[in-house]
Amino acid sequence: MNKNEYFPYLHFYDVGAIVYLAKIIEWEFPGFSVDTCFDALCKMHEELKRKPYIESDGHRFIIAAKNIKA
Repeated sequence: MNKNEYFPYLHFYDVGAIVYLAKIIEWEFPGFSVDTCFDALCKMHEELKRKPYIESDGHRFIIAAKNIKA
């Protein structure tokens, strides 16, 4: 069996990139829509005016196993 994990950081430089990610990775952002999250997206936009990027941390893992018949 092989296993490993990784803790990446993502940097978002504009709100459009966050919206794009939220739309394509539906299981991470269930029920996401610009309309329902508009206020939070506006706050992120204001934050990006003060900071160069918004950072997000993640957790990825892989487990590769082989079924061995006895």
